[in-house]
Amino acid sequence: MPELPEVEAARKKLEKLAQGKRIKTVQTNEDSIVFSGTTHANFATSVEGKTVQAVRRLGKNFYLVLSSPPHPIFHFGMSGMAHVRGQSSPVYRVPRSKSPDSEEWPPKYMKTWITFEGDDGKTGDWAFCDPRRLGRIKLVQSEADQLEKVPPLSELDYMVDEILYQSHISALFATLHQQISTVTRTAVSVDADASRFPNTWLFQFRWGKGKKKAQGDEGFKLPDGSTSPISFITVGGRTSAVVDKVQILPPAFAGGSGRGKKRGSGDKSAGPKRSKPKGQKEEENEEDGIKKSEDYEDTSRGEIASPACLVALTAPWYMLTSA
Repeated sequence: MPELPEVEAARKKLEKLAQGKRIKTVQTNEDSIVFSGTTHANFATSVEGKTVQAVRRLGKNFYLVLSSPPHPIFHFGMSGMAHVRGQSSPVYRVPRSKSPDSEEWPPKYMKTWITFEGDDGKTGDWAFCDPRRLGRIKLVQSEADQLEKVPPLSELDYMVDEILYQSHISALFATLHQQISTVTRTAVSVDADASRFPNTWLFQFRWGKGKKKAQGDEGFKLPDGSTSPISFITVGGRTSAVVDKVQILPPAFAGGSGRGKKRGSGDKSAGPKRSKPKGQKEEENEEDGIKKSEDYEDTSRGEIASPACLVALTAPWYMLTSA
């Protein structure tokens, strides 16, 4: 699924291609789901002939500021992606052989294909594609300086506060806030190219759910040299990888009052269920014998969020408006 760094990378590519240029032609394929609040035909006639003044992003929405309203807003959803003609297509955790052919044009699953023309007469082509039809293309009838103050962009603001309130979570998670910013900025700085992510990140090791462990595989290596198994939790249909030795559930989420209580013991409503490879025993907690690395803050003091907190705090990550 395209995350915020992938969206920012797409925005930067589109900005380089389109800013200051005129929309020469727009071609669309009918799709009453992806084109939301408008039709594919109306989208084309509404933006054709206008000049792109800026290409911006708010959260996971990116949009064109045109010379006059309406302005188009794009959201990739679960499977959307953008293609620039003549450039390599984006690849996200799929073999290169299965990635879209950069020579094929228009690309498969194209919803709109826009041709931009500069003052010198040179043109460039950009396409929005979505095989699962979970992305959205919208038009907003607003002045340029008011775009982020009207729906759908303005609707992002209230969600963060409401999610934190309903989850009884403080907004003052300083460490979490810092890491949200650091991880996002790091990924954006390399245009979401996973091969350039730091080798200390969990990213390269989090894709093994359901796979048989190789002999001698002791788990994810931590900065202090020790290792920890990676398990998985599913909340609301979304699966997250969890490093057991570091991300220890506080009592409030473990269903008990004693510090260090094992996950899942006692109250059956103890939060998200974790799945473990067959035959792997439940990881012991700190009081049962694990000595945590000094590189990590004590979760019982609330300095690192539990997985449940991380799920609830997904919204603020999307609210980062600049890289």
